Amino acid sequence: MREPGIYTDLSNADYHADRTAIGNSGLKAMRRSPAYYFGQYLDSRKPPKKETETAAQKFGNMAHCILFEEHAFNARYRIGPEVANKNVKAWQDFKKECEADGATAIDQQEYDTAHAIRNQALSVPDIRTALLGAGFGEASVYAIDPATGVRVKVRPDKMYCPFGTPDKGVILLDGKTFNTTDEEAFGRQAGNMDYDMQAAFYSDAVGWQIKAPVLGFIFIVIEDEYPFLTAQIQLDEESMANGKRKYRRALDSYAKCVSTGVWPGPGHELKMASIPHYKMEL
Repeated sequence: MREPGIYTDLSNADYHADRTAIGNSGLKAMRRSPAYYFGQYLDSRKPPKKETETAAQKFGNMAHCILFEEHAFNARYRIGPEVANKNVKAWQDFKKECEADGATAIDQQEYDTAHAIRNQALSVPDIRTALLGAGFGEASVYAIDPATGVRVKVRPDKMYCPFGTPDKGVILLDGKTFNTTDEEAFGRQAGNMDYDMQAAFYSDAVGWQIKAPVLGFIFIVIEDEYPFLTAQIQLDEESMANGKRKYRRALDSYAKCVSTGVWPGPGHELKMASIPHYKMEL
């Protein structure tokens, strides 16, 4: 069990495997139902699931790595041989070699795409300052929720320290790939995907640990098609307050379930559903 603190050497895999603290993904599961959280995170009978990275996930993961952990990019992503298609033996053999070393096989076009994303992001002055400035990339932060005593964890893409050290305040950065950098469209996406909860939870959890101001939570939004236009977007106060209500209810529910050992599901009674009015025939 890790003590509250900032861990810069904890791998992403080890962070997500740690069940001694609840993170943002766990809170999202609690919002679905405590029983769902228990099944996903605590039930020893859960069958193993082979994770397969989709093309969209690969794009997003490459973008995160090149922006926030550029030093690790060439170790995690290796350019394979030029082939007509990736079903041929030469590519499949190369892919297996990479997987054995914990790396991902990419082609030249994917490599060029990753660097185009970074160059586009660095062309935005404020983003360039934050990405290249002092701070911690992909650091894991463990803290104690003062309201419940629950251990929590967050992993910001970057904790940017505009004044050099975290004790003087930090700005949290989070990269998102999306089909547009329009702030209204992103706001709708934030509501659908609980980005408001993430922003509020991360901000409070980091503040609990560093005992210094979290000066802002900035989404670095990258369009998923060339030329990979990039924008910085921040949620307004009302959205952040909504996110705090979301995580507070989920965290309080989690604390109660841990205390009682009861993880309720959706219930067994008959429920009535309605289709949205905009789907009604007129």
